[in-house]
Amino acid sequence: MKLTRVNPDHSWLLETNGLRILIDPWLVGPEVDGWGWFHTQHLPEAAWPQEALGSLDGILITLPFSDHCHEESLRALPAHIPLLATPDALRRLRRIFPTGRTLVALGDPFFSTDALPGVSFTHLSAPWWRPTHQAVWISSPDGSLLVAPHGYHGRKRLRALRPAMARPCTVLAPSMRYGLPFFLGGPVNLGLQNASHLCQDVHANIYLETHSADKPGSGLARLLARIHRPPFERVQSVIAIAAEVPYRHPQP
Repeated sequence: MKLTRVNPDHSWLLETNGLRILIDPWLVGPEVDGWGWFHTQHLPEAAWPQEALGSLDGILITLPFSDHCHEESLRALPAHIPLLATPDALRRLRRIFPTGRTLVALGDPFFSTDALPGVSFTHLSAPWWRPTHQAVWISSPDGSLLVAPHGYHGRKRLRALRPAMARPCTVLAPSMRYGLPFFLGGPVNLGLQNASHLCQDVHANIYLETHSADKPGSGLARLLARIHRPPFERVQSVIAIAAEVPYRHPQP
């Protein structure tokens, strides 16, 4: 199981069981939540160009928000690639692509599809009042990957699933803590302590930091946000199995 950053924040290429799966691609343009005056962000460095990605077997969309379900990037990718999505993300994708795309809902635990043989997906839902804190567990003969883009609260469920997780197990979660006032949703990124708990709950072999980049931004949400971004040395002191994956733009 191999993971490669394809933007400096939270877009990854997963290679497993002979398949190539793109996770939450934000490759071009800004990210706008709602209206530009409310929240606009830009990548601090250019993402990989489409041609550098090579052939893709699937695209996984974990959340419906624009930095995960990025319309401009998805429209630029080949239409034949199936889009696998959690229920909230699927609703947004159906509005973006009413026709012309293969949309696959992540259904029951250990969901699999003929398009990606040998790989299963388990959607880990969140309460309606915490829609940002969902996760997806991916399992294959090469190992398993827990993708928790903003962190995840369901520790009891993770511990119950742990015996079925293929080894080695990698956790992909943010170390940055990012919060908004309660009337705008409250905590967004749960941060380093939650990432440490996730690693403990699944007996992770590797922790990779994600969704913690310092992105230039503007708008009301940015002005009101409370952000704490620990240095990687601090991450390693809390999570001994942390591994740093620096972002590298492909050479032309």
